[in-house]
Amino acid sequence: MQIVLGADDKHLRFRSSVALRRVGTHEIELTMATRVSCRNWFGRIYMACIHHAHHHYVMPTMLRAAVGRVMHSDPVTRQAWPAQSA
Repeated sequence: MQIVLGADDKHLRFRSSVALRRVGTHEIELTMATRVSCRNWFGRIYMACIHHAHHHYVMPTMLRAAVGRVMHSDPVTRQAWPAQSA
């Protein structure tokens, strides 16, 4: 299962992808990626200001929250995910 989110404005555009994949019987692989394209100097300055905080605080917090939701989800839902080989 993969979800791609994004937004565009006059300074930058971004896309974030979150993917969940069942690996084996009892493991789940979670992948998150973000791509940002700066459209002008303001976008580059903005990204320079938030990059450190995003990389070290925001992204790990989002990953922990996603894992927590998966770990506390309904077992029936988890069983519905297709098993895929690694």
